[in-house]
Amino acid sequence: MRLEGSLDAFGLPDVLQLLGATGKSGVLRLVRDGSHHAAIGLREGYLTTASHDCAADALAPRLVGAGLVDDDSLGSALTAFRAGHARSVVRALLDAGAVGIGQVQPLAAAQVVDDLGELLRWATGEFSFAGDDPDPDALGIRLDLAAVVAEGQRRLGLWPQLAQWVPGTGSLPFLAVRPAEDPSCTRAEWAVLALVDGARSAVEIARLLGRGEFDVSATLAGLLSRGLLAVGDGVSGGGGGTGSGGVAELVRRQAMLAGTARGSESSDEPGQPAHSTPLEPAAAPAEALAVPLDVVPAPLPDSPVTRSLVLRLIPAARGL
Repeated sequence: MRLEGSLDAFGLPDVLQLLGATGKSGVLRLVRDGSHHAAIGLREGYLTTASHDCAADALAPRLVGAGLVDDDSLGSALTAFRAGHARSVVRALLDAGAVGIGQVQPLAAAQVVDDLGELLRWATGEFSFAGDDPDPDALGIRLDLAAVVAEGQRRLGLWPQLAQWVPGTGSLPFLAVRPAEDPSCTRAEWAVLALVDGARSAVEIARLLGRGEFDVSATLAGLLSRGLLAVGDGVSGGGGGTGSGGVAELVRRQAMLAGTARGSESSDEPGQPAHSTPLEPAAAPAEALAVPLDVVPAPLPDSPVTRSLVLRLIPAARGL
């Protein structure tokens, strides 16, 4: 069966519903703007693969972000892939035993859900369906197509809400110094927190973790709503406005207070610490140098020689 058309006339959910209901096997290919290629794999109406950008490997970065691959294994897999011995880096890792299929499948399923959700945002483009191999890496993923499409549509409805918390690349998240509650987070949230530095956007964090943009944006929104993160403009180094609680905010305000110490000179610029001339240490008063004779220092070794020496020194010291 060959099916082709325009997303302007047939929405992607409708096309997928038709393919799923008829139990088709093959690959639905999509093209937007003549150069952006995507693909969705189906086997007997079940979802097996999805990529919203065929020019990029979406699964291998997710394995790296999950900490499942070391440098040596990744290097060997890349060598095998570039030499044409494996269709993909993930397949090379599986063939070499660097990762197990049980480790790959959950991440592959999450990647398929993320990428199909991204494809549902396409309002324009061309599509065609052909009976190609829907699972070339033999990962064995079979997801309910209707359920994944429903999840993608749910995410579409949530994007406007997420945009209120994570406005875009110009608004960068940073750690709040004074969170509104005692910090508590999941491992997935911690992975995102570890990459928040006031300079990375949600897209950059998602790329480093190999996770979907929606996934990371939703995680950031949750952390922002609980006051564990704040949002800055990326110019002031995560300073933010009043009450944002960023590190740069603390540095700036502490610097403003640095010129208020008694005896310090006024700073030429607001917010900069006042300059002062280092003072030489004052000479101690003579009476402060005298050691009370009744203050016993650390015990001396107890021996006949020591006792004899002490008995001779005490009367001499009292005569000073």
